[in-house]
Amino acid sequence: MALIDSMTPDERSRPEILNGSRKKRVAKGSGRSVQELNQLLKQFAQMKKMMKQVQAARAGGRRASGSLSWGGRLYCRFHRPRSRRGEGSCSRFD
Repeated sequence: MALIDSMTPDERSRPEILNGSRKKRVAKGSGRSVQELNQLLKQFAQMKKMMKQVQAARAGGRRASGSLSWGGRLYCRFHRPRSRRGEGSCSRFD
């Protein structure tokens, strides 16, 4: 992506150092707008946050928040619950 290629290695590794003038330089060098760069940085921050949550869930041995498991049973959000062994399974769940 041209926006990322227009950043210095330091800016790529630490995007929080991008201030207004740096953003303007990167946007101008890539032929994009500052708004597009801000959108990319926002998406990156959201993905970074999500990856931390997944990593914490794996390290803690629990499921990520919002999972469809309660009390040893898996729930299909479209149909009836099923056991872990697959009895009463829903084809949309798989």
